Amino acid sequence: MVSREDVRRRMQALREEQERRKRLVILRRDALRRTEYLRTKIVIDPHDVYALVKEFFKEFTGKRYEFTIPELREELRHTYLNHRIRQDVHTLLEALHRLEYANVTFTREQLTTMLDLFRTVVQEAVHAQVRPRSFLARVREFLWQGEEEPDTVVAELPATEAPDPERIMLAALAERCYAALDRRDRRRARAAYRALLAAYHRLPAEHQRAQYALVDQTYHDLLNRR
Repeated sequence: MVSREDVRRRMQALREEQERRKRLVILRRDALRRTEYLRTKIVIDPHDVYALVKEFFKEFTGKRYEFTIPELREELRHTYLNHRIRQDVHTLLEALHRLEYANVTFTREQLTTMLDLFRTVVQEAVHAQVRPRSFLARVREFLWQGEEEPDTVVAELPATEAPDPERIMLAALAERCYAALDRRDRRRARAAYRALLAAYHRLPAEHQRAQYALVDQTYHDLLNRR
């Protein structure tokens, strides 16, 4: 059974995570704005590009000190980045490393290419950190306590031939969660919610958006009715 102190600590962690996501959204906005400004300049100073990229990664990693590019590369090894952009990050950091330690002259075309690459990295890196599914995955970890398996709850649901079986299953699992809460059966309520999350994650993205409110409301009621 989860203690009130555990719930308090985990809720605090979730609040901090939400604040971090807000900061990342602002960071993305500011980085993209500065990128576009540099691209419009007739003469692009390579040191401005260098400073822009380093400042972004300082805020993105939360390591606000002056590091070298090799140190940044090592730090990013321990930071989640989508596999699609890891090569882009590597290419970008290689160019910055040459700028940091070698007397290299970059043409305007090369600098705009770097800025375009940086723009892609910013968008993908922040998106991976702030998308709702990433947050819900953390909620799922919050709920998992090695109790009753969600598959057991799903197996108990009656079969349906309705035209919208996904929506009906989610509604039925949410109802199971509330019914267990009414009986003060936290173990069954948590298992029902984990099953609800698992079913939600199997939905296509457009269906997830339509059902997010149900999943989110059930989660908050599960926490509040302890």
